[in-house]
Amino acid sequence: MRLDRVYFTRYRVSILKSFYGTFKLGIRREGKSRWERRVPIVPADLSSLFSEHSGLSVIVQPCTKRCYPNGSYAQAGAVIGEDLSECDLVLGIKEIPTSEILPRISYLYFSHTHKGQAHNIPVLKDMLAKKSSLFDLELLVDENGKRKVQFGYYAGVAGIINSLHGLGDRLLEMLFSNPFTSLPMAQYIDNVSLAKMLLKEHVAARIQSEGIPQPFSPLIFCITGSGHVSKVLSN
Repeated sequence: MRLDRVYFTRYRVSILKSFYGTFKLGIRREGKSRWERRVPIVPADLSSLFSEHSGLSVIVQPCTKRCYPNGSYAQAGAVIGEDLSECDLVLGIKEIPTSEILPRISYLYFSHTHKGQAHNIPVLKDMLAKKSSLFDLELLVDENGKRKVQFGYYAGVAGIINSLHGLGDRLLEMLFSNPFTSLPMAQYIDNVSLAKMLLKEHVAARIQSEGIPQPFSPLIFCITGSGHVSKVLSN
């Protein structure tokens, strides 16, 4: 059995060099945040994979907060079940706690470990002890070294909104009333148009009428990096 060079794009999954025989894929239930609704594979992509590879079977852990309901995966051909212990590869989005790492299983997700992040080192040690394998989505690159998997435009929008909201909370904790408290967190904003309206008619309007708290004025934002957040902010 072989599954070579799995990589994700925003809407579809591609498998370069087909696998042989049978292959059991698992999709885990995300649990790091109560707000997490993202999925590593959408049901439409599963349908495509099933049509292309007769030996594929997929187990999806049930979840009531995903952006796609369990029934959509079942209709695509997946089995809804808790047990991922027989899977050849388990897919996810965010970090997996050590208590949920299964022995001798391969995992593909954003582990946030390759920079030596101290809080995730126990996961690497646990995987070694359990003889499991980790494939980090952040490290999948093309022949030019460009990342094949990265969060998109809307992740940038959410990052900006939550950063400004967090700044407002921080200043408020320091007992400074400020315009950024008018901006809710991204999960409470339905679309980008509404986000732009809130920034313009609430945050910007208050900056013009009230200004920035004197100890922090002028407040200067520096845009660094070349990721989606910085590109969205620049635009």
